[in-house]
Amino acid sequence: MTTHSKNLSPIYAPSRFPHTYDHYNNAPWDTKRWQNFSPVELACSHCGEFHYDAFVFDALQRLRNRLNAPVIINSAHRCSEHNQNIGGRPNSAHLNVAFDIPHDPHGKYRLYQASQWAGFRNFGFYDTFLHMDCRPPVAGQYRRWVAQGVDINTWISP
Repeated sequence: MTTHSKNLSPIYAPSRFPHTYDHYNNAPWDTKRWQNFSPVELACSHCGEFHYDAFVFDALQRLRNRLNAPVIINSAHRCSEHNQNIGGRPNSAHLNVAFDIPHDPHGKYRLYQASQWAGFRNFGFYDTFLHMDCRPPVAGQYRRWVAQGVDINTWISP
């Protein structure tokens, strides 16, 4: 895990060995390190394909710890077939691992703030959930997008 000052959030550091497994049963899993999650909830819901990325899993666990409440995951990894079938973007972060997390019961602002603190850097703001991932910046910029009809102020203001 990346070390950092207690006042600074973790920065992106790629996992040493990210890897996609044909099924979550074949992937390594550290139940002590990621104690509040299981591979099945992070795998593709269509086929069980699993993208292992310890850095991202650490960020998810930090988010859970920061919120001090369960984190529900609507979508994590998607295989390319599933991503295409649901109309996902061809370059979706979900093809590796990203998370769509409903704001209830945490609240939009609290979820967004805790996600930044945990190490997530790219965000999609939707009416009922927050997309988050740890992709590196493009041309020095992290990605942010707001779904049509969503008031961004409900996410970024307390």
